[in-house]
Amino acid sequence: MGMGHWTRSGWATGWIVAFVSMGSAGKCGEAPDESSFVPLFDGKSTDGWALYGSGESPQGWVVDDGALHRAEGGGDIRTALPYDHFELKLDWKVGPGGNSGIMYRVREGDPASYFSGPEYQILDDDPHGLDDSSMTAAASLYDLVAAKGKELRPVGEYNHTRILVQGNHVEHWLNGKKVVDIDMHSDDWNQRVNASKFKEWEQFGKSSVGYLVLQDHGDPVWFKNIALRPLPPPDPADATCADVTTGSAHALLADRGEDVVVLDVRTPPEFAAGHLADAIMVDFRAPDFEAKLEEMDRDATYLVYCRSGRRSAGALSVMESMGFQEAYNMLGGFLQWGAEKRAFVSSQPGE
Repeated sequence: MGMGHWTRSGWATGWIVAFVSMGSAGKCGEAPDESSFVPLFDGKSTDGWALYGSGESPQGWVVDDGALHRAEGGGDIRTALPYDHFELKLDWKVGPGGNSGIMYRVREGDPASYFSGPEYQILDDDPHGLDDSSMTAAASLYDLVAAKGKELRPVGEYNHTRILVQGNHVEHWLNGKKVVDIDMHSDDWNQRVNASKFKEWEQFGKSSVGYLVLQDHGDPVWFKNIALRPLPPPDPADATCADVTTGSAHALLADRGEDVVVLDVRTPPEFAAGHLADAIMVDFRAPDFEAKLEEMDRDATYLVYCRSGRRSAGALSVMESMGFQEAYNMLGGFLQWGAEKRAFVSSQPGE
């Protein structure tokens, strides 16, 4: 799904992403800071989850002893908000022969969630006669990458899963062991997709931002201790100008600190009323906007924001055309940052 583009003449098709976030984060492969995870499930209700395709309250999913349980047919359920770079952790179990899945970076608008979202397979392997070489066994990246060397617990016992997605890099973990490691859109990935049924699905694996989905495959399944932490965008090997959620923007600042130049492209009155700490104001609508950019280091890392993410998208487009090597547009802008109750500098008493 394309994110859309903003020019000085207006907004072309796209969608703005809101992100409920989270605290500091590291990179894929690092030991996670457990305090940076926030729950996606409160263990008491289905709040924060919706039916895929309709956005309505989950049907057929109930809370059972602190777990989100698919009790009867109702359909796949998704998170309320989409995510880009993240680490997800949860515990799951199935009944005998049970089958389910966790899809990520799923877009709405397709007949089913798996038309766009890669899947972490949830399965009781034994009745299906599957082993570590199977690309449809538990913890595999479904039908693409087998989960090698895994230790699956007996049916009825909870397994612990982690899924890391950062840029194109994907890792699947099961019970403390990494079992899948691949880069989407690499030669290896493309060969695997082209040899699978997914080659016919135009949007498969193409979304850089999307929902997390728990699959209703017709079998009882339980998920608990569901939590997520944001990861910063990956360090770019080449020029990068991209959209990021507010959660990933916060993680970028936490991860790289003073190495990131924060640009506020709103008007002077907006800036004076409140802004992110250490932000530099460069008014996107001012006649000298590009002249001020000319004075800046094109090799530095920039986080660009405005009120809601539209002017900053335009600023990002200009920066990309001028040869800036690494710049990120914060989707949702200052409004979303404030809605998440993140700290900012304000000159207005009481704010």
